[in-house]
Amino acid sequence: MQHTDHRRTPWIQETAAECLTKFLTAITSYDFASAREQLHSGFYVVEGQKILTGNEIIEAFRGVQAAGQTRTIRIEIINQAESGDCTSIAYKHFAHVVNGESSIQKEWLESATLAKEGEKWKLLSIHSTKVNEGA
Repeated sequence: MQHTDHRRTPWIQETAAECLTKFLTAITSYDFASAREQLHSGFYVVEGQKILTGNEIIEAFRGVQAAGQTRTIRIEIINQAESGDCTSIAYKHFAHVVNGESSIQKEWLESATLAKEGEKWKLLSIHSTKVNEGA
């Protein structure tokens, strides 16, 4: 029997959904190094009529961090389809966004495509459609 010392073993990601969740949590808490670890080198986001690279998304979040914006997020996975080393996840993304004294609820319908690099899932792309503009 092989013994593993978990105090010295880095966290091992087990599922594509964990990769997605870790990215979204990291980017909205401004942990850009952890967010970047979840991305494939060719990662991009399609939102509205824009296509953004991983670097552009991180820079956009650096801007909202500098403005003092905070977000609390939640996702609900609707569907996941896996084929070999690729998977797609459809999900609802909810955010409570606070800017100073004001706050807003936002919702997106999103899909993510992920692929395995070795044994680890990496995000290839996210497609995002706003569901509401908040109230």
